[in-house]
Amino acid sequence: MEQIKEFLKQLRKHPNRPDLHNSLGGLYQQKGDVGEASKHFLAAARLFSVPDSPHRNLNKAIAILRKMTRDFPSHHDSYYLLAEILEEMDNHEEAKEVYGQLSNIYRKEGKHLMAVSVFDKVISVDPEDMEKWIQFATLNRDAGMPFHAAQAFVQAASLGLKTRKGEPAVGLVIEALKLDSENTEAHELFRILAGSGETESVHETEILQLAKEVDRNGQYEQAVILLDLLKGTSLEDKAREASEIIRMHSGAEDTTGSDDLPKRQPGTGKYAGTKVLVVDDEREILLLLEQILTGEGFQVFTAMDGQEGLLVYMKERPPLVVTDAMMPKLHGFELCRRIKEESDNTAKVMILTAVYKKYKYKGKVQEEYNVDEYLDKPFQITEFLQVFNRMAENAREAPKYLPSTVPEIEGKQPGKLKILLISESDGDLAEKVTKFCTRQEIRLQIAKDPQQLVESLNRELPDIILVTDSLPGLESSVAARLLKGLLDLRSTTIVLITKEKSKLEGVLEDFDHRVFAPIDKSVLDNIVQLHSSSPKVAIGRRNQALSHDEKRIDAILRSKVARILKSHNQLEEYYSTRVRELEEEAGHLKEQLEKPKE
Repeated sequence: MEQIKEFLKQLRKHPNRPDLHNSLGGLYQQKGDVGEASKHFLAAARLFSVPDSPHRNLNKAIAILRKMTRDFPSHHDSYYLLAEILEEMDNHEEAKEVYGQLSNIYRKEGKHLMAVSVFDKVISVDPEDMEKWIQFATLNRDAGMPFHAAQAFVQAASLGLKTRKGEPAVGLVIEALKLDSENTEAHELFRILAGSGETESVHETEILQLAKEVDRNGQYEQAVILLDLLKGTSLEDKAREASEIIRMHSGAEDTTGSDDLPKRQPGTGKYAGTKVLVVDDEREILLLLEQILTGEGFQVFTAMDGQEGLLVYMKERPPLVVTDAMMPKLHGFELCRRIKEESDNTAKVMILTAVYKKYKYKGKVQEEYNVDEYLDKPFQITEFLQVFNRMAENAREAPKYLPSTVPEIEGKQPGKLKILLISESDGDLAEKVTKFCTRQEIRLQIAKDPQQLVESLNRELPDIILVTDSLPGLESSVAARLLKGLLDLRSTTIVLITKEKSKLEGVLEDFDHRVFAPIDKSVLDNIVQLHSSSPKVAIGRRNQALSHDEKRIDAILRSKVARILKSHNQLEEYYSTRVRELEEEAGHLKEQLEKPKE
């Protein structure tokens, strides 16, 4: 106990020392206090894994986390952190195993939806493993998500058909159809298998029985589509008779086949691509909702506190928002109010809460904060989707944030755009951008140093600025901050092209978009499209029809940027020289110390 007190005393003075946390974890484990032990072990592992930290040691972090997964197998956060570190070290195979273990733990605990969310990471690491897709399908089925399960069975069947290994594809296709009889990919696979003679009478009988069950549920057209799958099989005559009976009692007209009937394409529903922001400080809930909504075709953005949620909203402007009520930094109710103000009340917001459950809260919150939907925790996934889809349907009638067509800029034709590339040494990138601009009739300038950057901005403000990591004497983040803050390029789109994955994470700050190098024509096309579709373009160029005073202010600002850049370069040169001098002095001292004493 005295040792623990002594370590706690040291920890108060040095809270970021991972060795102290690790020692405390060991002492608490000896004492049998699992909660405190796991807390300090996890803190030590996190501190050992912090980038640019003097204590950074990923091997030590991994050793601690492996010990935790062995000694505290139900501690979920240790698995997440271990897998993330392994992925950072490009050890994707072991990371996949860790995610698989965690998914299995959630399954045993009865948390099937979380098991699905975690296993999705296993699939992303190894998308060609048929057995993993079958496991994924089973987890989705157990979690009550039949459509997602069906799609996973179809993927497994496709891999089986390609490799001719593992479980027979036809059985997987039938499993998919039992879960989602409208799955058009499963229909096509069954036709292929039946046409090549790989189906047996037992499989065809299952399709016939499934069609009859679908018919009893009132899905007459879908039953006919299923029966149409049996053309050319031994049960073709029975299928035709069943189709005629269905048409008679349903009043449906005869059709020449299933091609004339409506089909539901996976991932292409009416909400496909619609942006959704999900804000929750519980990692499990966040992963779960992201998995569910992504599976429904939505484009999902996430945040773990209210302040971050507001920043993401301001950048992405999603028409749909789901947020927990009790959020750090900015309460969910206040976040809702701010979003409603920013969107002129067109964004739709759902509040999730485990605290404000009484009916009086619901009425008060909806009245004061203009909340659109209100759902108590815990909730069933079917209940969440029902409420969310209702909110999404209402959002479809709201004004759009971005115009559906590219706005026509007064006095500016599409072929007259100007791009400024800020890069010194990336010849391949410069060549690609040059070819692209030539084909698209876009004017291009390249700045290879800060002086050229200032000269280019003095001549004319560009429409799009591409910033890379290879500008001498100027960090890309500093360049963006100067361009955004001092020149106030409101109608210019600033894009970071980076080879560092760490710069792609987190909330966008001074850049409008960030892309990972190398890039190609499709990426450049997308950048131009995003720029043209941006509402800020409609504001017009600041260098068009400027008054005398505005031109004078612009000149002052550009001059200020030039002075800052010059000062930045002078400071860098001074400190570089000083470092060399200190290194030489250290070398002389070392020589003196190493000389043998007389």
